[in-house]
Order: sequence, then C-alpha cells, then structure tokens
Amino acid sequence: MLNERSKSLLAKLSKERLDKYEEVLRNYLLREFKLRPTPEQYRDRFWSAVKQPEETYTLFGSRAITLFQHYLDSRKVVSKDDVIDLLVADRIKQTLPGDCLRHVLSAGGSDWFKPDRLTHVIDVYMSSNLNFPRNAGLKPPRVTGWKPTTG
Repeated sequence: MLNERSKSLLAKLSKERLDKYEEVLRNYLLREFKLRPTPEQYRDRFWSAVKQPEETYTLFGSRAITLFQHYLDSRKVVSKDDVIDLLVADRIKQTLPGDCLRHVLSAGGSDWFKPDRLTHVIDVYMSSNLNFPRNAGLKPPRVTGWKPTTG
C-alpha cells in the first residue's frame, strides 16, 4: 500500500517511533509529503465554510468547530489570550499592502508574530520603505556634495 518513498522514510525511523502510529503516519509522513495544510489554509477553510444542503446545522457547527480547532492547533494556540492575539494578528495582516505582508510572512517563517511584535515589524518595514518607491524601478535620490562635519 505504501510507495517506495514512504517505505524508505519509514525504514529510517527507530522501532520506538514506528510503534507510535499517530506520530509516524499522521505527522511524519504528512510532513514529509507536505500534505498537511498550512495554518493559512486551515484559517481559510474555517472562514469560507458554508453549510452544505445535506448537512444539519448541528453537523455544520461541529465541522466549523473542527476547522477552527485545526487552525488553532496549527498555530500552537493554548490559551484564551493566544486566541485573541492570533485573531488580532490575522486582522492586522489583512490590512497590509502586499509587499509589507510578504515581508511579515517571510520574517515570521513558520511561526506567527503576536500583535506587539507584528506591529513593530510592520512599523520598521514601513518606515524603512517610506521614502523609497518600489514601482517602475525608481531608485532613491543620490545625495552628492555632502561632507560630514568635523568638530
């Protein structure tokens, strides 16, 4: 049932890890094959969820809870304050221009910034790019004839 790459990956694991079904099949293989949705995909699935015609509202509510829980788990949220920080950070990121959002996402890597750190990263980026237009290949003006003062 497993392909050659899966068998090869499993062969590299210790017996102790192989005995842990959940860790190996769900986490290890999904991570290696990059089949696990990203936190952003979990969030988008939650926000775009709609009740299906064949679903009861009870089933839809349960599915919505599961989608949201997957999002929280993917972001390693453990407390009410973490939920608040995550939702506020997401809302702030929704307001950013594309170039700034790309910068924030690359600076955060696979983690996310809480609002205080996020806003600091944004403010530093915005202030450093304020005077340097990024369109049409424009360059910042060159300063000539300037000499440092001595004394």
